[in-house]
Amino acid sequence: MRERARHDRTTIYDVARLAGVSHQTVSRVINNELGVAARTRQRVLDSIQQLGYRRRSAARSLASSTSQTLAVLSTGGCSYGPSATVLGIHRAAARHRLAVLSSLLERHTASAVPGALGLLLAEEPMALIAVTDDEQAAGTIARICEQSRTPYVLTGATPPNNELAPHASVRLDQETAGQEAVEQLLARGARRIGYIPGPRFSADAQSRQVGVLRAATQHGIPLRRLPEGDWTVKAGFRIADSLRSDEVDGIVAANDRMAIGAIQALQARGVSVPGEVQVIGFDDGPEAALVDPSLSSMRLSFDLLGVMAVRAALDLTRGTASDVAIRSQFVERGSVRTTRTSLARIGDRRPAAV
Repeated sequence: MRERARHDRTTIYDVARLAGVSHQTVSRVINNELGVAARTRQRVLDSIQQLGYRRRSAARSLASSTSQTLAVLSTGGCSYGPSATVLGIHRAAARHRLAVLSSLLERHTASAVPGALGLLLAEEPMALIAVTDDEQAAGTIARICEQSRTPYVLTGATPPNNELAPHASVRLDQETAGQEAVEQLLARGARRIGYIPGPRFSADAQSRQVGVLRAATQHGIPLRRLPEGDWTVKAGFRIADSLRSDEVDGIVAANDRMAIGAIQALQARGVSVPGEVQVIGFDDGPEAALVDPSLSSMRLSFDLLGVMAVRAALDLTRGTASDVAIRSQFVERGSVRTTRTSLARIGDRRPAAV
């Protein structure tokens, strides 16, 4: 109790003095506003954690008295998948008349998780939803939630084994999506398939790769594993541009942007897409339908992921832990040819829809 009282007496000015910034800067960090340099933001978050600062707010009062507030921490920045997931969370929470406190961190900022999470948990939410595919960040989130006994839901990264805090997992079935992407190319006559993987830190990228490799093994085809990309169009262009003209007749890229970059590189060299090389991406983001040729993609239901995460959080408050995998859907567009072979003949192992 004495420790809690000391934390409650810590003010925004104490944080500012320790971080060496103005109290206005601390306020901008607390409210997750733009205009604060990354190093400065991290210094403020570190000071908040060190001092155990807890802000007093109407939201905290609401959370502690009625437990109708969800906390959301995303480490995906403004990327399409995390943003769409967070939007789905907000929409679902509104339908359940829940308030939402959100903190959005840029990618590669796992070190900022403790400070940002401390601010959210200080509001005493009914549960936390973590939108992250970063295993390091997920581990930190799980550890801190365990310490505070806060129920939490992970969307993407693997939940740790623990019994200290109720937790649930809601994820997209990335492995099956990776397998189906390869099988869709096989059904259209491709036999020399290259794969552009995503970053090693991403659990989503690794799961997609598992599915891609599994499909290649099961169907006995060689798979050209290309250099790792960083989710950007530029990376996809660079990687595809390094291929020999006859090296592949199909490419699976771990996301749409890298797939679009690959198409651009092939076209720049006079390679016909889909005539000579067929291309499939992941996400089915808005840009997939806007390029020429339009991009075939494994549609990942990020909005539904957010909806199901809210449902899982509510279930946790009722004593039920969920473990949900949401299947993907193949969206055929101009970057692949007409189907030559029935999927049933090469093994359609998709699970039942959620």
